[in-house]
Amino acid sequence: MSSAEIWRRLLFVGFGMALASILVLAQGNSHFGRGLPTTEHWEFDYDYDGNPDEIWDAIYSYDTRGNPIRDYWEVDFGADGTIDWSEIWTRTFDRDGSLLERLAEIDTDHDGTRDWVQLTVYTRDVRGYLKTALVQDDFDDDGTWDRLIAYTDTRDPRGRLLTRVREIDNPADGTIDRVDTWTHTWAPRGQPELSVRRIDFDADGIVDQVHTFTYDHDRRGTRLGFDEVVDTGNDGTIDQRSWRVETRDSRRLLQTAEHRYDFDNDGTPDQFNHWTYSWDRHGNLLGWVELRDFDADGFADSSQTVSWTY
Repeated sequence: MSSAEIWRRLLFVGFGMALASILVLAQGNSHFGRGLPTTEHWEFDYDYDGNPDEIWDAIYSYDTRGNPIRDYWEVDFGADGTIDWSEIWTRTFDRDGSLLERLAEIDTDHDGTRDWVQLTVYTRDVRGYLKTALVQDDFDDDGTWDRLIAYTDTRDPRGRLLTRVREIDNPADGTIDRVDTWTHTWAPRGQPELSVRRIDFDADGIVDQVHTFTYDHDRRGTRLGFDEVVDTGNDGTIDQRSWRVETRDSRRLLQTAEHRYDFDNDGTPDQFNHWTYSWDRHGNLLGWVELRDFDADGFADSSQTVSWTY
């Protein structure tokens, strides 16, 4: 396993919730239907030659109330038919169906021995909304936590997320090494209007970078896209910009999305990402295809394909 592959998985499982406050808003009015997915399949074609270079597969299990209590993942990094990495995710819920704990047991070489453990513990307020989450990683399964990531949420009386603070203690020595703070404002009709992410890379109390997201909606409150501007030095200068445009069907289900990135804010896009989504008649998301044009020349350079069965 290369260091690049391990780092990709660190980002995938270790920082998933860090993106949640943005990604939940980014879904707009697109939802899964009432179906429960039983399998999930990812294919990555990094050179866009029509042949997958990496494959992920998952099988989901549920309790009698429909809570997802177990996922089993297998990863084939070379798409050569050999499983290189596997994960078992188990979750516990209270009697109201609220998630209490999530345990990931990761076998980084798929030899049958657990190599990495991640335990996430959640707390909720009296209304049942998420209040805190603590993600604890033991990267070598020696019984000692190697990284701690703590999240703290605040909400308005309607339960809408107002702030999320993420504090990273790496290598779990009791010292906070990085702080990310998200703040959200909401329009009168209840849709997200503005999100700001402030990053303090060294946890010295001084914000080092600011990301600002502005959301666009139609008259019914359906999201049409968003703009992001990035002040990489927190000096008041916009250094990067990106924007996303979405289309939806009559059910308000997401059909296409295009995200354009202007990494130097010179007014010319430097990268395009395009998604096409498919749904069944019950409103269950069947999958999507993402094409990435890294040099914005109009030709795709890589692709990701995701599908679910129910």
